[in-house]
Amino acid sequence: MRFGSSTLEVALHPTSGLRLQARCMVAGTLGHGVVRIPHTFVTPIDHATATAIRQLIKMHQLRCVIHAPLIAPRTLLPHLTVYTDFLQDIEAHDGVIICHMTSASPTDWQALETLPAQVHQHLAVELTNQTIDDLCAHSIPIIFDWLHYHIQSPWPYEPLTAAIRCHHTWGERRPLLHISSPDTADYGERHKHIHGRHSAYLDWIAAMHFIGHMTECVGDAFDVEIEASAGSKAVSHFLKRCQHHTPSHWQHLWQSRP
Repeated sequence: MRFGSSTLEVALHPTSGLRLQARCMVAGTLGHGVVRIPHTFVTPIDHATATAIRQLIKMHQLRCVIHAPLIAPRTLLPHLTVYTDFLQDIEAHDGVIICHMTSASPTDWQALETLPAQVHQHLAVELTNQTIDDLCAHSIPIIFDWLHYHIQSPWPYEPLTAAIRCHHTWGERRPLLHISSPDTADYGERHKHIHGRHSAYLDWIAAMHFIGHMTECVGDAFDVEIEASAGSKAVSHFLKRCQHHTPSHWQHLWQSRP
């Protein structure tokens, strides 16, 4: 199982290529296996930097994840080809391009499902405000997102059942999960709480039991991207808490590895 964070504490560099190289270096140093690439980083990279990034990806077995912008699916299609070419250029063979189909029509779904094979091999749809049944009716893998699922679902939740259904949509590709906790801080009148915002750290007890039970049902050959504003600190906090408090039969899960 590989872990990674949605943000990393990386000092700014003059080019997107160098910033991505720095992200890969930090992820490898921390023992992370999942690296999020902001879509703004997807620009042409000089040969030397691209070579260094390829070496880091191979050395640390990194999985690169690009979140496509939140725009209408019909306007997203040209971007997906650019993202695919970028992943191929840095040799991120199991990289993932994430789309958010928040208000997709049947025509939008058809357009995604009929994309060229080289694009489709990287494509995935994140669970947002659509039901599991609606998403599973299509041929694109689904990323189970803990926070989005709990925002839309009535009580009682059945997140494990939903996550397993998403897991099986990946076929031979390695599944990816998003784990986070809601931000419940009181920001006062000037900074009102935004519904669905990620908290700085995880509710590690809930996440530990969810991931542990998930592995009992489907094994541990999947990746986890932790979405938290504390970034790599949140991943470290989560793994350390799990290592000290997990049941003995889950102890092996909390070592980030290929």
